[in-house]
Amino acid sequence: VMLPKWAFGYIQSQERYESAGELVDTAEQFRRRGIALDALVLDWMSWKGSLWGQKTFDEERFPDPAGMTRRLHEQGVHSMISVWPNMSPEGENYREFQERGLLLPGTETYDAFREEGRRLYWKQAEEGLFQYGVDAWWCDSCEPVTPEWSRKLKPQQGEMYHSFLEAAGQIMPLQKANVYGLYHAQAIYEGQRDCGEKRVVNLTRSGWAGSQKYGAILWSGDICAKWDTLRRQVASGLHFCASGMPYWTLDIGAFFVKKGTPWFWDGEYEEGNLDPSYRELYVRWFQYGAFLPIFRSHGTDCRREPWQFGAPGEPFYEAILSAIRERYRLLPYIYSLAGAVWKENAVMMRPLVFDFEEDERAAGRMDEYMFGPALLVCPVLEPMNGPMSVRRIYLPAGTVWYDLWTQQRYEGGQEIEAHIGIDHIPVYVRAGSILPVMEPAECTAKMEGRDILLQIYGGADGSFTLYEDAGDGYGYEKGEFCLTRISYQDKSGSVVWESEGDLRFRKGEIRSCLIR
Repeated sequence: VMLPKWAFGYIQSQERYESAGELVDTAEQFRRRGIALDALVLDWMSWKGSLWGQKTFDEERFPDPAGMTRRLHEQGVHSMISVWPNMSPEGENYREFQERGLLLPGTETYDAFREEGRRLYWKQAEEGLFQYGVDAWWCDSCEPVTPEWSRKLKPQQGEMYHSFLEAAGQIMPLQKANVYGLYHAQAIYEGQRDCGEKRVVNLTRSGWAGSQKYGAILWSGDICAKWDTLRRQVASGLHFCASGMPYWTLDIGAFFVKKGTPWFWDGEYEEGNLDPSYRELYVRWFQYGAFLPIFRSHGTDCRREPWQFGAPGEPFYEAILSAIRERYRLLPYIYSLAGAVWKENAVMMRPLVFDFEEDERAAGRMDEYMFGPALLVCPVLEPMNGPMSVRRIYLPAGTVWYDLWTQQRYEGGQEIEAHIGIDHIPVYVRAGSILPVMEPAECTAKMEGRDILLQIYGGADGSFTLYEDAGDGYGYEKGEFCLTRISYQDKSGSVVWESEGDLRFRKGEIRSCLIR
């Protein structure tokens, strides 16, 4: 399904915003600073006191939840809230499930495998949260058993999975042990679809084949702040998307930053965002995150807003803002990739072997990847040695490549050394690419109807389909979208395009520039 357009903007999260006032103040600070933002996330404990998993707002910290979401919406900011499948026995939500016999055996977790359980879960979510204007869901802990968290020492992978199966087998049939997250996502999707046209967004920690049809985005869980973790995340995301699941993201900067007592609390930066070394790691993670399907920062141990990493004019702060601006500049391209996910079963990010299957050198690279058909993204995965980083990059054979930032041209089939400062990571554009871009704004809604510039990279013929629709709602399922088919002939330098479908959505002017 299509996610709403705002879901492809910047999503700011952290553990955690604690009140309506804090959320609104944060949104206002983004606007005062001129930093683009499309969503703020309310992590656990929106409920009162110790009523874990209760799907209601604490009336002291959130006295007017409808007013809170209205004030956020007035600034073009959407709200995402975390919900849990388990509930405190002291809460009304739990008692309602218990009275109807809709809990998994011996647990405080609802039975998502039963339609009656899914309907009751949504009823509670709608009455306690959604009716106040909540825009999106964060379905956390939807495994729903995590025995490894109670271990004093880190178990081996096989041991960890065996413990999971053992615990899950006590409450559900083992053949369903991995699929709970799918049914949980179904509960949210089908419930919200019955309530109107707002597109479903569900950030979930676990899923299964088919989760994508329920508006699910998966992220990689509670990772730790280390350069080695960042390196591993690049490969992890590519393996995940190679399965055919289109929407993957991560906690930019890692969830755990410091060293804690539990084995999984294993970051390396005791001073958090006050440590210049962590700021450098965070910026590189952030620059990588700007070229993922979903762009989201989250974590504990220190605050995550851009101004926590420096002041205007300072290199880390300016690098973060530059990455956000580039994400919004590329919005027409990114949203068109999402349209291809829906219409053509495409994958937004993928290993090089998907696009260059005959290039053996490309097939083995898992530290760089294609983001759509045009962009080769090469995250910086080591700290700088002095004022510059040196990144060895393989440019796949059979095409010419252009540096996205300098437009310098390179022949493919070679390894190069890129010397880069902190301001960006290396990104290259394939010859023949048509890259639709737009002047960025403070949120996706403010970019509606702006002119589109087609950046065309010479050296090969090319084509691209620009996808546009209302940005929300399910009218696209009934044909309410516009496709602009663009083609480029390298020999003549000619560029032509033609729009078809619902032309109401083709608003801004289109112009082109050729880069050779």
